[in-house]
Amino acid sequence: MLACNPRDREAAHRAEMEGIATENPREVTCRKCWGVIRRTGVLRPSKKKAD
Repeated sequence: MLACNPRDREAAHRAEMEGIATENPREVTCRKCWGVIRRTGVLRPSKKKAD
């Protein structure tokens, strides 16, 4: 996951090859990516309707 620059294919490939790529937003360490994730609300729990 490269949230701070999703168009940078080389950085995404490098992360995959170095074994530091993650799909879990809670494991992101890049400060810029973390800011993007926080602003987009990826970590917020979804509200479920009570039936």
